[in-house]
Amino acid sequence: MAFLERQKWDRVVRKGFLIFILIALITLPLISPRYISIYHIRLLTECFILGLFALGLNFLMGYAGIISFGHAMFFALGGYTTSIVLVKLGWPLTLGILIAMIFSALFGFVLGFFARQLKGVYVAMLTFAVAQMIYEILISWDSFLGGTDGLLGIPEAKLVIAPHIAIDMTTPQRYYYFCLIVLIVSIYVMHRLLESSFGHVLVAIKENELRVRFIGYPVDRYKMAAFLVSGLFSGLAGALFASLDRFVSPQIGAWILSGEVILIMLIGGMGTLLGPVIGAGFFVYLREFLTDYTVHWRLVLGVIFVMIVIFLPKGLYHPISRLFGKEDVSHLLKRRERNDKGV
Repeated sequence: MAFLERQKWDRVVRKGFLIFILIALITLPLISPRYISIYHIRLLTECFILGLFALGLNFLMGYAGIISFGHAMFFALGGYTTSIVLVKLGWPLTLGILIAMIFSALFGFVLGFFARQLKGVYVAMLTFAVAQMIYEILISWDSFLGGTDGLLGIPEAKLVIAPHIAIDMTTPQRYYYFCLIVLIVSIYVMHRLLESSFGHVLVAIKENELRVRFIGYPVDRYKMAAFLVSGLFSGLAGALFASLDRFVSPQIGAWILSGEVILIMLIGGMGTLLGPVIGAGFFVYLREFLTDYTVHWRLVLGVIFVMIVIFLPKGLYHPISRLFGKEDVSHLLKRRERNDKGV
């Protein structure tokens, strides 16, 4: 009975903490610019976008167990697709984001078709090779994609909800709220997917693929679907990033960004929904802090990452979740057994 009461209390504490964080994020842009500058609003918006990007990778690696070393290709596809829709076609941001999501999801589905029967490092090398191909296309197609200069002149964002109804997203505060809403909705959708039978099968594939095949599940189709979902969310993040910077370059598809998003996911906590968002915030603000002191900030970040892997192998989310009420169930069961025995 005490165990159940403790579990109920833990859920109340976790929900209360999440509500507190959400209220804080909502009220931050309302604070006087003297205390919260536009610079910090922009940094937080970037945290939301990179957190969404890491969530897309986390769905593939953390839950499906499929390694990707070239996930920046989805980010670049989303960013460039939105930029082409806005710059070349002159269509509104809403259509740009939707087309970017569809295109990135379809590309992920096709990539999943070729990767469906590969495992481990072979999948990782396939994703890396395809990402390098995408990167070469981005830097070589000068006439349409701008080559190494990228695409300039992305117009100010206007979110068209219905004919003759549009929301101006030109102010940093409004775009901040828009990205925050997109992140929250994405986390909820991903949570529902993982709680469904589809998500349970994906986790089972990660744990024991051979057994899932023997049961009779079409494992290859589930892997392709995992690539599709991951590509969709990662492409959405790229679309939001393009509108934030109003400029895209081939660097958003470079291998270094693929490594950084893996770093973000591992720092926050792989296989958790909130871990990648925490990792994104940690990464962005640590990067901004370190760049004020050294141009070799990635070296310092690498040392910090090694320390986190050694001392916090489950990422930052694990100690934070334990601090605010979430305790490992097996630990509570052992404690209950000791109490029953009178130890």
